[in-house]
Amino acid sequence: MMKVISIVSLEKTVEIELKKAFKDYGMTFKGIDHIKENDLLDAEVILGWDHRWEKLILANPFLKWVQLWLAGVESIPLKQLSENNVVVTNSSGVSAKNMAEQVIGYMIMFERNLHLTMRNQIKHSWQEDMKFGELSDKTIGIVGVGQIGGRLAQLAKAFGMHTLGIRHSKTPTPYIDDIYDLSQLSYVLEQSDYIVNTLPLTQLTYQLFNTEQFEKVKTGAFYINVGRGKTTSTQALLNALKTGKLQGAALDVFEEEPLPAEHPLWTLENVIITPHIAGDTDRYNERLVDLVLYNLEAYKQDTHSMKNVIQASRQY
Repeated sequence: MMKVISIVSLEKTVEIELKKAFKDYGMTFKGIDHIKENDLLDAEVILGWDHRWEKLILANPFLKWVQLWLAGVESIPLKQLSENNVVVTNSSGVSAKNMAEQVIGYMIMFERNLHLTMRNQIKHSWQEDMKFGELSDKTIGIVGVGQIGGRLAQLAKAFGMHTLGIRHSKTPTPYIDDIYDLSQLSYVLEQSDYIVNTLPLTQLTYQLFNTEQFEKVKTGAFYINVGRGKTTSTQALLNALKTGKLQGAALDVFEEEPLPAEHPLWTLENVIITPHIAGDTDRYNERLVDLVLYNLEAYKQDTHSMKNVIQASRQY
């Protein structure tokens, strides 16, 4: 009988649903409250990841599949798991809808100066003499057109925006007017009123947005990062904001988290800061369970048809 264990804390209703599903496939299921060290040495499938048990997991000769409960994989030992012939899948796409909506929210705040009027509300200050714009006819450059970027492009088109996208493959994508690869990043930066970073963290994307790239952006553009904090040089971003090269920034992720209380980004009025919550939604577990059940069916038949399989060589 196939042994499946979960090393992620699950809501009771979610655990019950998973137990039922795995039982239907003739599998035993152990939740986080019932795990013993030996379970990590003979499980065939592990749901979630915990670095405290990393050595035991890597020592497991029976392990065939790890389903992560998160999208970021930069801290996962992908090379070792790949060498052990373990399939690793992540939660990419589960938060695509809510993350895209949050980016749209940032952009509306900037166009309508809601970030400033909220600050004025706290100060009891009535200020009408501000410049107001709209998203219609603006250009959005989505750097990293995966599931989040694709959903964002769909919403942006509904607002009448022109959409540019960058992805590893230049395969045409619905709702993206023009698609480019990373070698053409400079062109996209020069054209975009809004630059949205949804990139994973890899050797290629580490500190990708640095002084050189920020110098190429269209003067007065806005920068939004909901991808990974370490894809951006914080100091270079800060300089671009202070010089006016960038008109503003909305940041959900940072090089150092939590962002230190004394960091100057907190005090800039043209910056919106959210504490790495763009991926959070009350539908997260519901959607992830659907993905797990799909992958379970695929795993039983043919692992090549599983969704969100991570390639160790690409780091995503």
